[in-house]
Amino acid sequence: MRYVAAMLPSDWYIDNILAYVHPPKLLFSFYYFKPKELKSNEIPRVLLISKELNSEVFIDSGIYTLKTQQKGLFSLTIAYWQMPEEEKKAVVSKCMEKYDEYSAFANRYIDFLTKIEGYYNWAFDLDVDQFLGIDVADEFYERIVSAGIERRKIIRIWHSSRSFDDWVSWCEGGQHPYLAIEGGFEHRRNPTFYNKMVKVARDNNVKVHVMAITDKKFFAQVPVDTGDSSTYTEGGRYGVVRTPWGLVSFGKAGKGLSLTRHYDTISEHRKEAMDAYFAKMGYDVEQLREEYKERIKINLEYFIKYIGTIPMPEVRDVYSLF
Repeated sequence: MRYVAAMLPSDWYIDNILAYVHPPKLLFSFYYFKPKELKSNEIPRVLLISKELNSEVFIDSGIYTLKTQQKGLFSLTIAYWQMPEEEKKAVVSKCMEKYDEYSAFANRYIDFLTKIEGYYNWAFDLDVDQFLGIDVADEFYERIVSAGIERRKIIRIWHSSRSFDDWVSWCEGGQHPYLAIEGGFEHRRNPTFYNKMVKVARDNNVKVHVMAITDKKFFAQVPVDTGDSSTYTEGGRYGVVRTPWGLVSFGKAGKGLSLTRHYDTISEHRKEAMDAYFAKMGYDVEQLREEYKERIKINLEYFIKYIGTIPMPEVRDVYSLF
């Protein structure tokens, strides 16, 4: 299973989604756990249920989300690796003004990982490379390990603030059975870029996770072991349902996809195919039209069945980019 479902650890998702759809792999962000769950000595409910479901659990710090509270530091139209060096330095300088806040967050994340030992399989490091600098990222990583958390359970995230040689060193070092590469809109999902990095990992028996990418074409071209996203929630936000034939909208006019892809305007032939798909998955059109949680559920099942099972492509030799 290559798909990791990123899910809010809320009661709503537990009762309305996780109670019906059981993803083999789940990702929860520490940032979104309720304060009372963090202060309590009890294990959060979502982790208890995930263990009952025998799901493989990934924990992310969410420190990137915390970073977004500092407005105006990143150009929205340009990736970090494309920024001028002076702009990169300005970002780090500005964020370092709140070092104490980030450091305290890191300590709370470490305390949380210590408390929930036995209820997660993997935890991502505190990847502050691009806004606090590599030295602070390494400091936070060593702080995690010094707290007694098993080093082999920590997935380090490579960002383009680091060199390709750093990635090679991580892969060859023997301490990391699982590593991650920045994703999202970084590198425009360029398969050549990612394949070069995956090749090094494979040569050293290291698994690779890509952050925030679960694109069908990408999975077919790049042999990453896993990728995460919460894209299935678009069924609630935009009224969109994913099918093997593409997207279809049940949303109101002007929201989500254009009306050319709205269920009410597609051809009868396509409606028949989609109706058969909905029925096969255990849903009907009126459910999907009226209930946003039903759209979220069927989308999550789509990602598990049609994205998570995409066959792993062969590892490719790539000679470029770095």
